[in-house]
Amino acid sequence: LDQESYELARMEPLPAGSHPFRMLAPHLGQWLKDQQAPAGGLLHTTVERQLQEQVEAILARHLKYLAYQGIANGAALVADTRSGEVLAYVGSQNFFDFATDGQVDGVQAPRSSGSLLKPFLYALAIDEGLLLPPTQIKDVPSYYGAFSPSNASETYDGIVTAKAALVRSLNVPATRLLYRYGIQPFYLFLQSNRLATLIRPASEYGLPLILGGAEVSVWEMARFFRGLGNGGRIEPLRVLQEPEEKASPRENGAVISPMACYLTLNMLRELQRPGAEYYWEQYQNQWPLAWKTGTSYGQRDAWAVGVSPQWTIAVWVGNFSGDGNANLAGAKCAGPLLFDIFNYLPKDPGMAWFEQPAGESQTLMLCRESGYLAGENCPDAVPAEAPRFMKPLPRCPYHQAVYLDSTETYQVCSLCWESGTYHRVSRLLYPPDVVQYLRGRGQVISDLPPHRPDCPGQNGQLAVQILYPQENTRIWLPRDFGGALQKVILRAAHRERDRQIYWYLDQRYLGSTANRHELAVELQEGWHQLEIIDETGQRDQKRFWVGRKE
Repeated sequence: LDQESYELARMEPLPAGSHPFRMLAPHLGQWLKDQQAPAGGLLHTTVERQLQEQVEAILARHLKYLAYQGIANGAALVADTRSGEVLAYVGSQNFFDFATDGQVDGVQAPRSSGSLLKPFLYALAIDEGLLLPPTQIKDVPSYYGAFSPSNASETYDGIVTAKAALVRSLNVPATRLLYRYGIQPFYLFLQSNRLATLIRPASEYGLPLILGGAEVSVWEMARFFRGLGNGGRIEPLRVLQEPEEKASPRENGAVISPMACYLTLNMLRELQRPGAEYYWEQYQNQWPLAWKTGTSYGQRDAWAVGVSPQWTIAVWVGNFSGDGNANLAGAKCAGPLLFDIFNYLPKDPGMAWFEQPAGESQTLMLCRESGYLAGENCPDAVPAEAPRFMKPLPRCPYHQAVYLDSTETYQVCSLCWESGTYHRVSRLLYPPDVVQYLRGRGQVISDLPPHRPDCPGQNGQLAVQILYPQENTRIWLPRDFGGALQKVILRAAHRERDRQIYWYLDQRYLGSTANRHELAVELQEGWHQLEIIDETGQRDQKRFWVGRKE
């Protein structure tokens, strides 16, 4: 250093403060340091700088608006669906926002799953032969011991297709489906695919497992949804660059069939998008996305996860403190964030949507009404694509043969018909509980004629049904604000309109109902026998137990 340079340097003013280096993906850096960074070593990640900065900016912009509604935090992850490489990792809206716990890593933090696991249950149920997208599922009040699920709307449709149930994220059909599929098999599916946040045995989760009873993370949900777009192979995400010869081997085993994944993705594509995205199909540059939202119990977490052939995106919005917020909902809070990120990402026109897996499908003839395998009584059958190796789908349980006399005044059977005076017809016969809710929604359900009164035997499907309580239900009587025990509402249904139902409790007559079959009664502790009888003598009975909460 010569004398002149020395003097000039002394004349320069000292910096007023420090200027930190630009930090990129600080949460990822911290996570890698805690997980696996070798002492003194360098790690080369798959994160793309420009994409990371843009996703950070999009998240910060959304959280600035949501903060006015009391929603402080969010996280986002973007991965390549084909390779599983993580390209953007944003753990919070601001790493240095200490007032809102900005250093918490929202990508790895376990949170309630809301409805995010439903697509995997439906995909597994397809392979199990329980349903296809057009198959109808009951949406009626359902009771499993002390647990009774309800839809977010607190209404029931009676019966819906599997596609509608998934698209609308209905809780009751999903719970009924998990009950049929089995809690333990579904739990083992999650566990065998290393859902790290699953820390309790299946018995402790129970049926609420499908409604948000389990905790998941943004990282895990991106991995699982990427599996749907990866032909059913749920493989680890990659965040570190590795030489090809050292890269981890692919896990080739598909845990869900490629065709079941394809059918599920097509259903998820139909979800209604938020805001201006509602009209996405009318845009010239329309890009489909299979996506699912989730909102946890108490409105503490809002989720949105989307997958296309190119991109997998997972976002979470909420409060790291765990505080609930009435404004917090997956479609309203997380959905717009998801689509802002998706719309920014570059698109390949040749990869707009998933191709149907070659050699993985079979064509089945389904009942047009019920979506089950068409039976001999189904008047109309339509073709549908299904996984080639799925278990057999049941035949339509609702279309049944009915024999009527020549005037169609009465049903007849082999015990009461007269040769040449009867004919066979096919009728769609839903159970009484389904009929009650279909009629409540304005759907016209034709009544069946009564059975011939002089028939020595009655044939046919039960027309009267107790809805609540179910067999062996345990009821705990609540108290009102004055401390008095409240009455229990007994519910029943009849397939035919304007039928009278007569109620008996422990062989004691309670009264009768017509049209709306509900009865409020005071119950004593212990076991009870409820019996209902209609005008034709058809009956149903249930045994249940009552206790008091002190």
